[in-house]
Amino acid sequence: DRAARTVVEKHTSARVGKITLYWKDGKMFMRLPSERELCYLSPRIVENRFGNSSIGFMNALKGGKMALQETWGATLVENATQATARDLLANGMKNLEGRGYRIVFHVHDECVMEAPEGFGSVEEACAIMSIQPDWARDLPLRADGAEMMYYQKS
Repeated sequence: DRAARTVVEKHTSARVGKITLYWKDGKMFMRLPSERELCYLSPRIVENRFGNSSIGFMNALKGGKMALQETWGATLVENATQATARDLLANGMKNLEGRGYRIVFHVHDECVMEAPEGFGSVEEACAIMSIQPDWARDLPLRADGAEMMYYQKS
């Protein structure tokens, strides 16, 4: 929260761990460890519903209308965490497809694949999903899986 407030108030940059926040062209960007960036449009310090200050930014509502949305440090950490998890899943999916696994869809943190009898194994797919991208070399990754005749939540 303190880093984001500094970026918004002083139009500067700040680093927190492996996350960089910076100001550019009236926007605050969050650079993730993967180098992908999240963008917060027209950020500013606003008064929240409790009478305290918080960070506000413009966000699209259903139908495309823009509205001011409040955020704070914990939500920014959640954004970084979820976006990094997505980047790890995308990396794993790319690795799976590169090894011949056919992904038919994914749900949150699960890849659903179809494979002919005798092709690959759950253990191999999990090992492939656990390969760390260069930007996450120090992050312990592990995948679990199951073989089923049809998709079901396990």
